[in-house]
Amino acid sequence: MNLYSKRLVKKFETKRPLYEDFCLAMDKLFRDLLSEKNYKCQLFYRVKSIDRLKEKIIRKAKEKKLYKNLEDINDLAGIRIVFYLESDKEKFIQDLQKELPNIISIEEFEKLNGYNAKHIIIKMDHKRLQLSEYKKFKGLRCEIQLLSIFNHVWAELEHDWLKICTD
Repeated sequence: MNLYSKRLVKKFETKRPLYEDFCLAMDKLFRDLLSEKNYKCQLFYRVKSIDRLKEKIIRKAKEKKLYKNLEDINDLAGIRIVFYLESDKEKFIQDLQKELPNIISIEEFEKLNGYNAKHIIIKMDHKRLQLSEYKKFKGLRCEIQLLSIFNHVWAELEHDWLKICTD
């Protein structure tokens, strides 16, 4: 890892508590929205670990993608919503667009390993950022992964299996 990448990791180490607060705030927003609309689902959140960030920076550098700022990395904060019904994923995206209009991108992922999900990159909207409890989150992004319960189980098994096989 080059000196620039090391500085990026060091910066994230100092900002990681802010990302943890951001994840908690986004978790609360999503839980409220999901509950209000009576979705049958489970929600998980996480802040990227330092080791996983280092791995990502190295992996992306090999693919000729270099990160210059933390803000260029969309998945430092992440939420996974696991729906019991596949049809609820699309319905939820419509509800999400009404509630949080600052959706940066929506991408469908269908990988050969069986992973199938929608990834949404989102940030807090201007209206929320005016509130004192959310001002500190300006510029932060969160990756929302929408999966069916089957795809979630497969992703977890496949992730753990690959880790064991490569260790």
